[in-house]
Amino acid sequence: MKKLALFLLSLSLIATAYEGPSQRVELEDVLVVALGGYNSCGSSNNPYSIGMYGQTEALVKKLSARTPKVKYIVACLRTAAPPTGEGRYVTSDAPNDIRVGDAAKLKSVIESMSTKNTPIFVIGHSYGGWLSMYLSTQLADRKLAGLFTVDPISPKTCGPVEVLIGAAGCHQAPRDLENGDILKTTAHWLNFFQTDDRWLTSSEIDEAQNFHITYDDSHTAIDGDDRVWTRIVTTVQSEVGLFRKDGFRND
Repeated sequence: MKKLALFLLSLSLIATAYEGPSQRVELEDVLVVALGGYNSCGSSNNPYSIGMYGQTEALVKKLSARTPKVKYIVACLRTAAPPTGEGRYVTSDAPNDIRVGDAAKLKSVIESMSTKNTPIFVIGHSYGGWLSMYLSTQLADRKLAGLFTVDPISPKTCGPVEVLIGAAGCHQAPRDLENGDILKTTAHWLNFFQTDDRWLTSSEIDEAQNFHITYDDSHTAIDGDDRVWTRIVTTVQSEVGLFRKDGFRND
C-alpha cells in the first residue's frame, strides 16, 4: 500500500508541477545539476574529479541529441560542510571556468540558468545528496523534474570524527530536513543507498522511491555506479519526453 501511495502521489506531482500538455510552452532547455560529496574536489581541487562527472557528461550528450539546449552545473565539495562550506563548480556556459561558491551561490546559479518552465534534474552524492535535498526547497519559483539522492549523508550528523567512531548518523539517510516539503518540490525522487561499506552507509527515505544497491566498493565510489545511472537516465529521458511534442523515446 505504501508503494502504491507513493506512486499515486508521484503521478499527482507530475500533473501539477508543470502546466498541462495543452498549455505548455515548447521545451526550450533542460538543466542537469550534479553535486559531489565530502572532499570530492580531490587533490586537483576541481569538479572534474567527482565520480559522477563522466556519467553526467554521458547523460547530457544523450539529451543533447534530441533537446534544443541542455545546460549543466557540476559541483564538488572540499572539506567544509554544506550549506556554508564553499566548493568548486563549472557550468555549461563556461566549462573551463572553475568557480567558487557555497549553497547560496549554487542556488543563485541554478535560478539564473533556468525558468519556471525548465525541467531541472538534481543528482547528489553523500553530502551532495543532502545538499540536493536542501536546495530543492530553496529554489524560488522552481519545481524539480527529478531529484536523485545517491547514498545521501547529512553533514549535521556525520563528520570525520563521527565516521571514525561509527556514529549512527554515518549509517542512515539525512533526518534533519523536512522530507515532506522536499517531496512537494519534485515530480520524482529516487534514492539509492548501500549498506555494505564499513564506514559510511545510507538508508531508505520513506518519501522517496528507494533502490538498495548491493555494493562491494566504498561509499565514495557509488556515485558512478552503472546500475544507479541506468535508473537516472531512464527517468530523466522519460520525464523530458513529457515536455516534447514529437514523442521522446528512451533509446
